[in-house]
Amino acid sequence: MRTEPTADPTHPWIARITRGEDLTRVVVDPAALVPPDGALVVEHREHWSEVYDWTYSDPSPLAGWRASGTGAPLPAAHMGEWADRTAELVLAARPRRVLELGCGTGMLLERIAPHVDAYVGTDIAGEVVDRHRAIAAPGVGVVRAAAHEARSAAVQEALGGRAPDCVVINSVTQCFPDLAYLTEVLRTATAVVAAGGTVVVGDVRHAGLHLRHWRETVTATEPALDDDTLARTVADRAAADRELLVDPAALAAAALAGGRRIAVAVHAKTLTDDTELSRHRFDAVLHVDADPGPVPQVLDWTGDPLAGTEPVVIRGIPNALLCPGPHAVTAARLRTDLAGHDAAVLLDPDDPELLAVARPAAAAARPAAGPAGPGRAHEPFPAFVRSRVGPLARRLTGTDATVLLPVVGPDDVAAADAAGRAALPGGGPAGDAGPADAGPADAGPADAVARLDAVALHAMASVLDAGDPEVAPRHAWLVRRWRAELAAHGDPGPQPDGALHAACTDLGYPPAMVEFFAAATAHLPGLLRDEVPLQALLFPDGEIATALASYQDNTVNTYLNGALAHLTATTARTRAEPLRVLELGGGVGGSTRAVLDGLGEAPVDYLFTDVSRFFLDLAATRFPGVRTALLDVTTDLAAHDGRHDLVVAANVLHNAVDVRATLAAVRGVLAPGGVLALVESTREHLPALVSMQFLMSARPGTAAAGSGDLRAGTDRIFLTERQWWAELAAAGLRPVAALPRGTDDLRVLGQQLLLATP
Repeated sequence: MRTEPTADPTHPWIARITRGEDLTRVVVDPAALVPPDGALVVEHREHWSEVYDWTYSDPSPLAGWRASGTGAPLPAAHMGEWADRTAELVLAARPRRVLELGCGTGMLLERIAPHVDAYVGTDIAGEVVDRHRAIAAPGVGVVRAAAHEARSAAVQEALGGRAPDCVVINSVTQCFPDLAYLTEVLRTATAVVAAGGTVVVGDVRHAGLHLRHWRETVTATEPALDDDTLARTVADRAAADRELLVDPAALAAAALAGGRRIAVAVHAKTLTDDTELSRHRFDAVLHVDADPGPVPQVLDWTGDPLAGTEPVVIRGIPNALLCPGPHAVTAARLRTDLAGHDAAVLLDPDDPELLAVARPAAAAARPAAGPAGPGRAHEPFPAFVRSRVGPLARRLTGTDATVLLPVVGPDDVAAADAAGRAALPGGGPAGDAGPADAGPADAGPADAVARLDAVALHAMASVLDAGDPEVAPRHAWLVRRWRAELAAHGDPGPQPDGALHAACTDLGYPPAMVEFFAAATAHLPGLLRDEVPLQALLFPDGEIATALASYQDNTVNTYLNGALAHLTATTARTRAEPLRVLELGGGVGGSTRAVLDGLGEAPVDYLFTDVSRFFLDLAATRFPGVRTALLDVTTDLAAHDGRHDLVVAANVLHNAVDVRATLAAVRGVLAPGGVLALVESTREHLPALVSMQFLMSARPGTAAAGSGDLRAGTDRIFLTERQWWAELAAAGLRPVAALPRGTDDLRVLGQQLLLATP
């Protein structure tokens, strides 16, 4: 492929055009996709504004409410109950000042305004705003504004300078282009609401039920389709869906972006009639900087949810609309049965086809950091962008062109996963890669990890059983961790000869890593006394083979580096040239090699950073053309003035004193559409507690890793996957995906590639 300038280089939608003999590619400018005011985001918003101006030309309060399959109007009584239930959810917190973003025909306005001191509604459709203004009662104001404009001068003036104690975003999210815009809306909504207030995100289409929705719709309208045709039709209809769907995990992550303390309750739709509204949608109530609610005991559904007096959440209740059976019940029936009791009907957090009950209702709200993560979403924006850029590209190039978006989508993640697997010996999971004589015939990664953990536990116990060891003050935290792990798991006793070698071999570690582990366990007393520096064992005679064995030459890192290389290639193909790469804490260059391999011949501006001049000199020798610079992720990143398309941080950000502050600084150096590729351990590695984690002991006078964040006082270095997602979201970085995937055998190894974008 050769690169040529665009025919209209000033067009705000296009970053570059690449022409080849058989293919022309048009790369969309990332800045055009950034909410709220990227050029294509504005185009999408104007599209929906036109749709609703036309829809609201019909003065009926039910204008636009039609069934997906047939187009028939939804029954008036059903829609009345829908509005009643939502208003009840809003008023349950007894707000006095309500801001509704996207008030539409006013179905909630008329139900909420009489019960509060002040109500302000907004909408992007001028037709409906003018209509409401003409009949507005005292204490009611209506402003023309988009959902992200809660902090605009017009809205704040309508609020009279007082913070609302409830913000309502009901049946609006489906009109948003993507998760990035939803995040921006929730960032502003949670920013304006008063402490202790709520943000009610209502009538959200559940991404986990997307295919089911279309299967039910197609089956009802085309019952004669055979199975194969039905499957293709359902997939096509789902892919073409022009609305945004999310699940509670993605919503929780978006809610954390404002940096405030959020608890979330996910409510089921308790409507009497069986429609797509009651089957496939949910309501979420975000409690902002509120006092913590009661901590419930979580139980499976085995009996009466009203029995007992302690706070409880009963989950796993089959929803009769989705899981018919002798023990199933509808959300509407649960609501009736619980009438008069302090309880709430919820969705089960793990399965959208199941229900749950919280008693008291306040127990429904749990910290959003728990469920927050990439979740599931159907984002209509990529298809919308292609529909707009495609014709433009044809005009500019004189030919049909492939439109490339600078985003990491589900297909990109799946391809990166496949590339990681292909990099493994035999192209399979770790359990299939080891030699036949390395362990039991059916041994897999979990078995090998357990055997390696046993070696580490016995090494800890051997030191501690000899009496209180002499410990340098900076290593005292490690001994506390050893005692905690032994209390949890016990001493497995002496391990068979060759156990260390066999376990390491099964996990793909080369002999250098086996020798390192053996040397570390043999020198534990000296390491604890600070008489033996771990660096002497990790870099014997200044060689890096052992370090590379840890960070590159083993099964899990082979997979991760293969996935990272593919992700890098995708990023380079979908960005302007040269690709701007920043690597943080590059160390011995285990990930650097993967990124450069992924780039191939693509133009790149690569900045390799580390706190050690030794590693900078090493990188300059190993990777000609790569720029190097000293940079400490805790102290220097906030002052870094570059902007980068890809930031690679492999096994480094856990070193941060305050990981959220460091992640916020990372966000600051990402260009629009940039990608953070974060490689981290997400479980406790017991062998590391007797080896690599000696490197984590802070020198006198320096702050320890994690001493300024959620790890303070825990003696833990590594965050769990859920903790990473919550910290990323709170720092303004949107979770995208984690590899290996949730059901992958490699997950047990506890090393993951986490992807996030601004």
